[in-house]
Amino acid sequence: MVADLFQAQTLKKFASYISRIATPLTLAVDATLRTGKVRSVSQADGNWHRESYRQIGGFGVGALFGGVAGAVTYKIGAAASVAKLGIVLGTGPIGWVLLGCVVIASAGVALVVANQGGNIGERLGDIIYNIFQ
Repeated sequence: MVADLFQAQTLKKFASYISRIATPLTLAVDATLRTGKVRSVSQADGNWHRESYRQIGGFGVGALFGGVAGAVTYKIGAAASVAKLGIVLGTGPIGWVLLGCVVIASAGVALVVANQGGNIGERLGDIIYNIFQ
């Protein structure tokens, strides 16, 4: 439970810090997994050049789509929470629960959209590879 304004500001700073760390960490994990896919194709004597184009396209488009979708969902959710419920986020337990729900929902939307964007990017990378071959 948030006891006073000082504690609310401290929690807000902590949430901001976590959000700044989460994005680069997520991108690093995605890049590592995609690098592993290219390495697996290479070790299986497959066409790793084609796979690298696919994974680079998937990474770029997925990151772009996911980032935009997450940011938009968060802003819409936070604004709707304040406007509809008249709750100032961070001023009490209900506000913090509501903020948590908005964050979880925006992360979920970002994950789904990034996944679909990654699939589109992989197809785009495949097309680009075929053009330059």
